[in-house]
Amino acid sequence: MAMGTRAHGDDRSRARVRRVLVTMVVLVISAAIGSWASSAVKATALERYHHFLQLRSAAICFDIEQHIRADFEVVRSIASFFKSSQLVEANEFGDFTEAALAAHPELQALQWVPRIVHGDKDQAVLAAMYPGLELRELDSSGALVSVSRRDEYYPVCFIQPHAPNERALGFDLGSDPVRRAALELARDTGLPAATDRIRLVQVEGPASGFLLVMPVFDAKADVSTVERRRAHLRGYVAGVFTLQGLLEASLSSREREDLDLHVYNMTRDPPSLLAEYHAGTATPTLSAAAVPESEDSGVLIHEQTIALAQDSWRVVCTANLAAAAAQPTLVPGVVGVATFSASAFLAAFVASLLRTKRVAERLAEQRTSELSRQKILLDSILDSAAEGIVAADSQGQIVLFNTAGREIVGDSISRQNTLLGMSSLGLFHPDTLTRYSLDDLPLSRAIHGIPTNDVPMFVRNDDIAHGRYLSVSGRPLRAPEGTVTGGVVTFRDVTELLRLQEQLKADAVRDPMTQLYNRRHFDETLPGAINLARRTQAPFCLCQCDLDTFKGVNDTFGHPMGDEVIRRFAHVLRTELRLEDVAYRVGGDEFFIVFPQVSGELAARSMERIRARWERESFTPPGQASFSITCSAGIAAWTPAFETTEAIVAAADRALYEAKQRGRNRVVWV
Repeated sequence: MAMGTRAHGDDRSRARVRRVLVTMVVLVISAAIGSWASSAVKATALERYHHFLQLRSAAICFDIEQHIRADFEVVRSIASFFKSSQLVEANEFGDFTEAALAAHPELQALQWVPRIVHGDKDQAVLAAMYPGLELRELDSSGALVSVSRRDEYYPVCFIQPHAPNERALGFDLGSDPVRRAALELARDTGLPAATDRIRLVQVEGPASGFLLVMPVFDAKADVSTVERRRAHLRGYVAGVFTLQGLLEASLSSREREDLDLHVYNMTRDPPSLLAEYHAGTATPTLSAAAVPESEDSGVLIHEQTIALAQDSWRVVCTANLAAAAAQPTLVPGVVGVATFSASAFLAAFVASLLRTKRVAERLAEQRTSELSRQKILLDSILDSAAEGIVAADSQGQIVLFNTAGREIVGDSISRQNTLLGMSSLGLFHPDTLTRYSLDDLPLSRAIHGIPTNDVPMFVRNDDIAHGRYLSVSGRPLRAPEGTVTGGVVTFRDVTELLRLQEQLKADAVRDPMTQLYNRRHFDETLPGAINLARRTQAPFCLCQCDLDTFKGVNDTFGHPMGDEVIRRFAHVLRTELRLEDVAYRVGGDEFFIVFPQVSGELAARSMERIRARWERESFTPPGQASFSITCSAGIAAWTPAFETTEAIVAAADRALYEAKQRGRNRVVWV
């Protein structure tokens, strides 16, 4: 009996052990499944969040680059304005820069900085053109004081907007080693140059920024060598940028909460930190050499190199992993009641799995909803950009086309979902400026891993029948391991900028009163006409003419009537000359006419016809009797004896003098 009782007790002990073991196994399995599900959901959500931050950081870097390139074009166009105009006054500088400053708020100021040589006529010119301007420099304490004696000065003589930048007027850029290094680099290369990080003179306090300087040389000078560029330097156009303003112009309010930006100048040795922007999450300041190349350091990284004049900038976006990883902990349900049967254990095990699945689904829904909101934010950022943005996958399928892009190139193109479809509809329509094959387009090159910058393109379709010129830049899109997964291009409408540049070129060679070509154009084109006649041995004539007793018209009837006489004579020249003949007004009532492929006899007949018609023209000043005025002309027919332009001009002048001596109102040719 006792032995039976002991055996029965042993059986109960073994059963109890088995139940405990099963319970432990179920708990271990439940805990393992719960931990696996939580880790899987968190890993997926973190990967998606990482990918989203990469896209947003890439968009920010592109926006910064496009801001800089657009600002560079502004500085370049103002330099072209100074190059085409011998004399620019302060009000003209203000009018020309007003629209550019309004369109680019990240520009602190635009400056004109002439070259002034100590002790010669340049200082007299400085006093005459900029009265009251005092040349100043910074002393060791940072205060503005009168400049020290130097061979050359580079003072700020024009600055817009005047307020709050007036403190910089008269500051000699050549007095500061950092600014002077950029001036000398731009002068010797003939290309724009940027300074390193500097303290801005016009801003009170520790505000920092940089200058972009564009050299301006004498209009007709040969600047093919360093020595000639140094000899013919006229001055610089400078754009003033605040680094903080440039970064904030490219960031939305949401990005300022969770992204940090660092900008480095990689051209310096060692690389220097130019600017940094810290968001709400604390990311340590990184040196250029210490920027992590992976996520092991606890931050998410996206970086992009920007070519700035003759420097190379590196923009680094960082974000804390803590924000992405701070998610609710998935805790598996605790199962186990020691006295449950095998079916109870199974039911509890299944129930635990179901609970784990429901919690995982809820967490996935939360993360999906957050990613959806982030996608809406990213779409809003892209659609608020001023430049067009188009992205395609590795197969050329269009995956993104923002609002600015649709407005620039038209809806008929934006509805195409392939690069080939966009090309056939004219996004990159070939013309005399842009002849590219499909494989050479910036987006195609980006998909193949090749970046491009400021490629000129032309778009014309049913939406924009007259067409637009674009400046297009492309970049490849890469997966974290470096594989190219697609490409993105940004583009902007530069049609108006090109039109303005062409207008400036035209204004530089036209006489404003008569719209005939001016003296500058005459001096530039006459040597070419003579060289053509010398090579082809074709006849060629030069005529010099003026109005007889024109000074009496001004003295008797006033300058307005004299201007009307000049305009009427120019009209007669335009209507009587052939299309091949070219007329110039070189000053006052003095005109030159080039007759290509015409003998002296035929040129004399043409001028005799003009003289006879002009003799019949009459003018009636208000309240006075009508009058008429005659003209005289001297023609020189080119021969090989005229070895220089001065020789044939002198011959035409002698013929005109002979016409005057013979009694005026006649044509003489030699």
